[in-house]
Amino acid sequence: MRGLLRAFEEARFLDLADSYRQRVTDLSATSITLQLDDRSKRVVHYAMRERFDPQGREVQDWPVHEALFALADTIDAAARTERWITSAYEKESPHDQAPPERR
Repeated sequence: MRGLLRAFEEARFLDLADSYRQRVTDLSATSITLQLDDRSKRVVHYAMRERFDPQGREVQDWPVHEALFALADTIDAAARTERWITSAYEKESPHDQAPPERR
């Protein structure tokens, strides 16, 4: 549990905006909520794991996106999410936007 709380601290989760979204469509959204005593913070993350958009421009707020992806991966590892994922593709990249055949 301490490792998970440390991951939230490293991401500076409580200081983040409520939403980070890229201007693209058909991505999955991740909602992460932290409840500590009487404080609660929720961040919605809608982004792909690519640092550069299809036009070659760096994604706005990339360091935040990167931190949120890392935090989501840490949460998945702590919760052992892979127990509920059935396909090999999903196990390899559970937060990517589309299966390989749709890219």
